[in-house]
Amino acid sequence: MICKRLVLAIVPLIWGVCTVPAQAKIYRWTDANGEVHFSDQAPPVGGQAVTLPKDSSGLGESAQQVRRDRRVTGALEEDRLAAAKNRKKQAAEAARRKHNCDVAKERLATYRNVATVYQSLPNGNRRALTDAQRSALESRAAAAVSQWCGSD
Repeated sequence: MICKRLVLAIVPLIWGVCTVPAQAKIYRWTDANGEVHFSDQAPPVGGQAVTLPKDSSGLGESAQQVRRDRRVTGALEEDRLAAAKNRKKQAAEAARRKHNCDVAKERLATYRNVATVYQSLPNGNRRALTDAQRSALESRAAAAVSQWCGSD
């Protein structure tokens, strides 16, 4: 009889503890490669706990968990899209820099290798540049190579 009463007293306590909704922390961190991670485990270093808004829908725990999972999934998708957009932007900038570098190198080589540099005139004629003008063009072209090519 005592055993039955003890079981009847303990079971509701265990049931109550098991049914209390758990508020798990969600951690967000960025690794060395710039990727954003979310986890319910504490990150290796420098992670920040993310507080998700409480669900006031009155739904059961499993429905609330589904909603929390969707919010985390949505945040992950936003971060993934932002990272892809950033990579695309960086690739476009690298292509632009390479193109400008190639043009600047070609222009500098032309100024250094031709006997005479000419300037086109509005009337369709051209005139030869003086040594000082040619030197100024060469200096500007060398500066453009440095700007676009870096230490190439």
